[in-house]
Amino acid sequence: MSIIITIIIAVLILIPLYLLAKNHRELLKVFNTYNTIVFGRKGSGKDVIFQHVAAYLDKHGIEYRSNMDYGNSEKITDIGLYSLWPNTSESLIDGNVQKITNQIPITGFSHFESDAGAKYPSHLDHLLSKKYPWLPLVMAFSRHLWNMRFHMNTQALSRIWIKIREQADYYIKTLGTLNVFIGLFTKIRYYEDYESANQGLRPYRPHGLLHTKQEVQAMREEYDALHGVIKERWIFTPKWALKYDTFYFRKVFFYDNNTANPEAEDNKEIIREDREESKEHEEKTT
Repeated sequence: MSIIITIIIAVLILIPLYLLAKNHRELLKVFNTYNTIVFGRKGSGKDVIFQHVAAYLDKHGIEYRSNMDYGNSEKITDIGLYSLWPNTSESLIDGNVQKITNQIPITGFSHFESDAGAKYPSHLDHLLSKKYPWLPLVMAFSRHLWNMRFHMNTQALSRIWIKIREQADYYIKTLGTLNVFIGLFTKIRYYEDYESANQGLRPYRPHGLLHTKQEVQAMREEYDALHGVIKERWIFTPKWALKYDTFYFRKVFFYDNNTANPEAEDNKEIIREDREESKEHEEKTT
C-alpha cells in the first residue's frame, strides 16, 4: 500500500514539473523566433516573463540587450543604436537606400524594451513617426540584419505605437502572478492574431457534453482558423532568477540620495512657504 501511495505522490509531483519544463521550453522558442509584445495590467508579470527569459540567456552565456537591468547592466542598450537612418520604408519604395555603419557588432540576440507603451504611446503617432521613422523598418528586417528579435511590454496592447504592433509576430498576455516562497508562477496567454489579442479572446472551450471527440476537434480547428491559435500556460520563475529592479525607473526620473539636486533647496523653500500659508489660513479661520 505504501508503495502505491509513493507512486501516486511521485506522479503528482513529476507531472506538474514536466508541464512547467515544457512550458519553459515553449516560451524560449517563442522569444527566440518571433518579435513579441507582452501586455497585461500592472503587477501581472510582464517584466517577470522578460526576466525569466533573460535569466536563462545569462545563465547560458547567450547575448541579449535591454533598456533596463535584468541582471547584467552592461547589456543596457538604447534602441537608437539600431537606427538605419536616413533609410526608411520610403527608401525601399524609391530604391534609394544609403549604406551606413553598423553600430551593433553581434548577431543572434534579442532586445527587451520594458514599458514600451510609455515611451512609444500610440497617441503620439505623429511625433514617433518623425523621431523613429526607421524603427518599423528595423523590426521588419531584424532577422535579416542581425538575426535578432524585438520584445516589448506594455499595460494595454492598444496603448503601444501602431507601427510597433504591426511588426509583432506574437502577443503574450500576462494574466497574473502567484508569489510563493520558492518563486513566481505567472499565467500567460499566447495569441497569434492581433485582433484576438486586442479583444482578449480566450482559448476554445467546448460547450455541452453531447459532442464526440471528432466534433470537438473540428470545432477547435474552426475556432483557431478564425482567431489564430490561443493557448494558456503557467510559467515558473525561481526566486534566484529575479534580478531586475522593480523601481528601476525611479533612477531614471529621480535624483538618488548621493547626488546633489540643484532644485532641492528651491523645493524645500516652496514647501516651507506652503506650510506657513496653510498655518496662517488655519489661524484666520479659527
